[in-house]
This record gives sequence, structure tokens and C-alpha cells, in this order.
Amino acid sequence: MEEITRAAGEQLKSVDAAVAQINTLSRDTMVDYMIKVGKIIMDTCFDGDIDAWKARGASDAFYGQLAGHPSMALKKPALTRAIGIYVLEQQIGVSARKHLTVTHLRAVLGLPLRDQKQLLTKAEGGRKGTGKLLT
Repeated sequence: MEEITRAAGEQLKSVDAAVAQINTLSRDTMVDYMIKVGKIIMDTCFDGDIDAWKARGASDAFYGQLAGHPSMALKKPALTRAIGIYVLEQQIGVSARKHLTVTHLRAVLGLPLRDQKQLLTKAEGGRKGTGKLLT
């Protein structure tokens, strides 16, 4: 009986480790993906200029063509979020904050930079879920 319990415990540890690895991969992949998409859009439509994005934003004609392209896999709101996450990366280095997910990053888009920094630091330090992030 003891051997069965020990084997079950080892298997559970193995499952826990696998889940942790998959979750980390998913998080890293999604954050990196959004940053890369945002960079492509920023470089293509706004010559890499964050101020140009802030001035023209989603109303930019070239950005509209990109978002409306019939082969575009992402819809305009997702592209806009990708730019926002790219800007967060440039301003506060979110990819290095390994406990933040795309959902955390999306939750602070549109807030002033000071508030974004404060909330994301709070979320990472306290391992807060997004439901408690803005409360």
C-alpha cells in the first residue's frame, strides 16, 4: 500500500511539473506573440514611432488597410491590443515579468503609464489574478 501511495505521489508531482511547464510555455508564447505582432504593425504602419501610434492610432489609413486585409487572421481589436502590449513592452519590459499573462496586460491597456506600472507590479508581486487586479 505504501508503494502505491508513493507512486501516486510521484506521479502527481510529475503531473504538477508538466502542468507548470505547459502553463509557462503558453504564457511565454502568447505574450511574445502579441509583442511580435505589435512590433510588426508598429514598424509597418508607424515607422516604429510610438508617438505616431498615439497621435493617429486605429484611425490611420494604412493600419485600416492592414486590419481590413482579407487574409488577415486577426481582427482589428486584437491587432490594437497587440500594439498596446508592444508599447507596454517598450515602456516597462513586460516580457521579463514571467508571472504576467496577456490577460493581465490587456486589463491595464488604456490606463496612464504610472497606473499600468503600479498595477502590473502589484499583480506580479502578489500573484493576483486579473479579477482582483483593478480592485
